[in-house]
Amino acid sequence: MADNPIYDNNKRGIGINYSQLIRFGVCVDNNDPQRSGRIRALLVEGEGVTSSKINDPLKAIEKLDREGKYKPWSKEDPHTFDPFLPLHLNIIPRKSEGIKLISFETVKDNVNQEYIGPMISQPGQIKGDNYSSGQQNTSFGIQNKRLPDFAPEGIPLPEGKGSFPNPDDIALVGRDNCDLVLGMREKAIADETEQPVEDWYPQILIRSGKFIPNNKFSSRPQFNRKPTFIQLNTFPQTLSKEEKEVEKVKIEDANLNCLVEYYIDTGNLPLAPFGGNIVIYKLPYTSPVTNKPYLSSEFNPMTVVPPPIAASNPANPTFLAGVGQINNLFGVVKFSNVGTIQEVSTIINNVITQVDKGLWNELMAPVTNCVKTFNPTVDTNNPSVFFPLLQHPLYFRPQLNTLERMEKSEPSGGAFPNWAAEKEWCNQLKELILQDGVENSGMGLCFTSNAGKRDVPTSTEKVKTQEIKKHDTQQGIVSVGSEKIYLLSYNSADINGPIILDTNYGIDQEKFVVDIDNKTNSLVRGEKLLELLGKVVNYTASHTHAYPGMAPVGQAHDGTTVEELTKLLQEAPETILNQNIRIN
Repeated sequence: MADNPIYDNNKRGIGINYSQLIRFGVCVDNNDPQRSGRIRALLVEGEGVTSSKINDPLKAIEKLDREGKYKPWSKEDPHTFDPFLPLHLNIIPRKSEGIKLISFETVKDNVNQEYIGPMISQPGQIKGDNYSSGQQNTSFGIQNKRLPDFAPEGIPLPEGKGSFPNPDDIALVGRDNCDLVLGMREKAIADETEQPVEDWYPQILIRSGKFIPNNKFSSRPQFNRKPTFIQLNTFPQTLSKEEKEVEKVKIEDANLNCLVEYYIDTGNLPLAPFGGNIVIYKLPYTSPVTNKPYLSSEFNPMTVVPPPIAASNPANPTFLAGVGQINNLFGVVKFSNVGTIQEVSTIINNVITQVDKGLWNELMAPVTNCVKTFNPTVDTNNPSVFFPLLQHPLYFRPQLNTLERMEKSEPSGGAFPNWAAEKEWCNQLKELILQDGVENSGMGLCFTSNAGKRDVPTSTEKVKTQEIKKHDTQQGIVSVGSEKIYLLSYNSADINGPIILDTNYGIDQEKFVVDIDNKTNSLVRGEKLLELLGKVVNYTASHTHAYPGMAPVGQAHDGTTVEELTKLLQEAPETILNQNIRIN
C-alpha cells in the first residue's frame, strides 16, 4: 500500500515531498552531439524541488559536471532530456530559456524524462526569453516585469498590425523576425476600422524582416512596409480588370470676380418710405476657410465674405480709407424715401444690370432718392478700369440681415412683433429682383453677360475607367516582394561563368554583391521591348533613301524618326531592363 502512488498522493500536506509529472526547468545546453533535439536542463525553484534555489543555472551545470559522476549527454547523465514532440515539429530552446520537464514515473523522475518548450512570455521575446521572464504567465511569474500587450482589448495597435500571426492562423515563427504563416490574412480579425472580416481563403506567406524592432518595448514592434516575402494564394474567384470609356461632366469653373449685395432697412417696415443700400465688391477674394479664391460654382447666398468696410453695420457701409482692402469695394448706392417696394426693386435691378452689362456711365449717373459713393481709385471718366472687362462671373444676393427675413421662419431668439410684416415685405422684394437668364429670383449667378449663358458652363469628355469583373473560376497567384530578386538555375550558366553555391544553408549577402550579381542578367520588360521592336520594324518597312547607295532618310513614312529610335535605345537599360530582377 505504501508503494501505491495514489495512496501516497493522499498524504500530501503532512511534510512528505513527492515527485511531480511536470516541473519547470531551464535549458543549460542545447548542443546535442546527435542532433536529435535533446537538451540538458536543471530544475528551477518551485513546488516539489528540495534543492536550494539556483541563481545561475549555467554555472551550476559546470559545477555538477566537474564532479565526474556522469558523462555529459550519456545515458547516465541525469540532466539530459529528450524532446516530447516529434523531432520534425520540436523547437529546441536556447540556453537560459525556460522549459517544462516531463517525467513518466512519479518516483523515479529521472527515467524517460522529456521536455517541451521553450517558454516564451510574449512574441516580442521569441529571439530569446530568460527562464525567469518566460514564466510570467505562470504562478511563478514576476508581474512587475511584464511588457505592454501587443493587442490591447484584442485589437492590434495600428503601427504594429500584422507583425505577429493572428490567433486563428497556423504559423511557424523563427527566432529573428521571420515566419511562415498558413492562412494569414490582414483582416482575419477585427480591427480599429470595424470593417467586416473577410472569408478565409488558402494562403501561405513566408516573411523575412516583417517588423521594425521597438528598442523600448519588444512586445510592440512597428510593421515593416517593405518586408521580403513569398506569398501563395488560391482565390475561389478570378478577378479581371476591364477598361471602358464613359462620359464625364466637366465643370468649366472660374473665380468669382464681382459681388453685388443689397440691403433694405427694416426700421420703418411695413410702412413707407423705404431705405437701404447696394454694395458692389470687386473680387476674387480669398476665402478664409480654403485660403483660395471663391469659385463661381461654390458660391451661394450664405457664403461668408469678409467685407472691406469700416463697420459690420450693413445699414451704413463706408470706405476704409488708407487700408489695403480699399480696392475691393467698388461703390455704395444708398437709397432713401422710396415710396413703394416696387420702386426699391427697380433701383436694385438697375444697379445689378448696369454692373452686369458694363454700363458704367449709367451706374455713375445721379438717380433720384439715391446717393452714390465710389472708390477713390475709380476714374469717374473711365470706371471700367476698376473692372477691366472682368466683372464676370458676377453674383447678386441680399445681405445676410435681409436674407434671414426672406428665408427663416423666425429669428433664433423668437419672433418679435414686426417679424411677420418684415418677412412679408422682404419676400415681396425678393420676387421682384430679377435678371434675364437667371432662374432664381432675389439672388443668383451671372457667369457671363449673355442671358443665355448665366450658369457655370459644363462639357462632357470621355474618360477611361477600370471595372473589376468576377468569374466563377479559381485564381492562383504567386508573388515575391523584395528590393532585389534573383532567379537561379543549377542547369544554367551565365556567359560570365557558373554560379558556385558553396553552402546549402543560405547565401550570404556579400556573395550576392561580389559574385552572383555579375553572373546574372536583368529581366526584360516584355511590353516595353515589343514597343521598341515595333518602332524598329515600322521604320525598316517604311523608310526611304534619297538616292541609291545613300543612308536612309531620317524620318520614315509612318513618322518614326532615327532620333526617336536612338532615344528609345538610350533609355532601354532603365525602361526595358529590370535590373532588380535578375536571372542566370
